[in-house]
Amino acid sequence: MPQSREQFLLARRRLQTVMDFMAAHLDDEYLSLNDLASVAHLSRSRFERLYATQVHETPMATLRRLRLLRARDLLVAGSTPSVSDLAMQMGYGSIAAFSRAFSRQFGVPPTRASALVIPDRSPQLDILNIGAVPVISLPYAGRAADVFHAGDELTWRIARAGGKHWRHWVVHPDGWVDPQRFPDTWVRMLHCVPSATLPTIKGLDMTTLPPGSYARFRFMGPHCADIPALTARVTRDTGREVIAGPMLRYFPNVPPFTPPSERMTWLLLSVAPQDEHSDQVTSSTAP
Repeated sequence: MPQSREQFLLARRRLQTVMDFMAAHLDDEYLSLNDLASVAHLSRSRFERLYATQVHETPMATLRRLRLLRARDLLVAGSTPSVSDLAMQMGYGSIAAFSRAFSRQFGVPPTRASALVIPDRSPQLDILNIGAVPVISLPYAGRAADVFHAGDELTWRIARAGGKHWRHWVVHPDGWVDPQRFPDTWVRMLHCVPSATLPTIKGLDMTTLPPGSYARFRFMGPHCADIPALTARVTRDTGREVIAGPMLRYFPNVPPFTPPSERMTWLLLSVAPQDEHSDQVTSSTAP
């Protein structure tokens, strides 16, 4: 039987709650599969099926991977008293088991972790030229705190129509308003998805992404969109000027099914057209 809208959205919320809980409890050596199923308010078997279907790995595989990344960061920073203590903290029954898992993940044992380099998590910046990419869309106008409901509605309609392997864009015609800081501010936005691989869906509009030149910031993990600071960086690093125009966001992975540290967001600010003498590398398409 097909899922109802409420069942579909509840499953997404359950998985996002589990992802957030897991990320907040990586140092809990006793965290178990039963604990995660309890957070999801599901039986262990139903939780495992839901998780594997949407995330494409098991819950414990995600937990082990995140713990190893956490262990790497602590070892590189010199913030752990000993490898044996860290092995216990990360849920391993012995130093040998932890060392084997760490070596498989990173190619060196924990005792040589200082040779590893932690990836730079500052947002990457480049210039992207976007054409008039056809999209299906659902507009929203109302309180900033309620913006996610329109995104949920679009997601549900696409899923019900059988759409697969699509990713979510958001167009902010008036610029960005942080719903956490300004929940009652009135905003307009357009939730949209490129239509090339999707079926026709009743009740959704056909339009295009706003074409133009954009400064693209690629964020990994939790971030604060400090627009004045980002604007200054565009001028400093690219010589381009941020102008009045739409702001776009794009989500390369699916936030509810992705650990917080691995959630990716593109934030795109409108910039003045490229000078014909500029040698700035650009891209002319959008995902």
